[in-house]
Amino acid sequence: MIMSVLFRCAKALVRFGALVNLPSEEVQETPLHIAAKHGLYDHLHLYLRYGATVDKKNSLEETALSVACREAKNMENQESYLQVCKLLLAYGADVNTVDEEIKTPLHKACRNTNHGLVQLLLQRQADVNAIDYNGAYPMSCVLQAAAFKQELKPHLTVQTLLNHGSQKIWPTAFVKVLKSCASVPEIIEMLYNSYPHLPISEKWVEVIPKEDFQVGSDPLEASPWLLSGSRFLGGSATPMLRQRQRQPMRFKLPFKFINCGTR
Repeated sequence: MIMSVLFRCAKALVRFGALVNLPSEEVQETPLHIAAKHGLYDHLHLYLRYGATVDKKNSLEETALSVACREAKNMENQESYLQVCKLLLAYGADVNTVDEEIKTPLHKACRNTNHGLVQLLLQRQADVNAIDYNGAYPMSCVLQAAAFKQELKPHLTVQTLLNHGSQKIWPTAFVKVLKSCASVPEIIEMLYNSYPHLPISEKWVEVIPKEDFQVGSDPLEASPWLLSGSRFLGGSATPMLRQRQRQPMRFKLPFKFINCGTR
């Protein structure tokens, strides 16, 4: 009801000559920025029809598309922001625009682990390997946020990025992925299986948080973190493992390693 009243007010104002490109004094936000920030599709469409500049930037060098991707944080409002971004792109918004930190809309959508929005941006030719001022790729943004966004299924975003040619994590940095994404094993599985071969390090055991680390009675079936054919949770190998040490194995983490052999 309130939104309906506000929309009618906005409609009356633009009909009587309100300037749709007039920015605010402090942060230089136009009505388009405000509508994008709050996921207001009807307001956005109104301003665009009355000549709003789709890629006008605020004081942070953000366009309306960049703002919408930044604010699309919660599961309950993802659909509204997705529709807002579709509309902006339909009106010619630059999918690879950058803000003052050189972050693209894709960086921000990935930081929010908004899978639908990430798919949309990549379909519109977003640069999957764009680097921001701090040297972060979109993939890095997902991995940094994954543990705090588990309800949004961040592994889907990771898989989509990989499917669109995202650079992989440098092998020596995989231990950092184990540490930050231990609570999201699907991500570790996808990243591990994206390499033809990734050497297994005993450092992996050291970084896995204790709360994600359980010891099972059957080392091949029950243990969630079996990291090498000769080491089991940092202890001595069982006779069964010693016997299989020279054979290709599937290592049992809380995910499945594919075609992983000891060397």
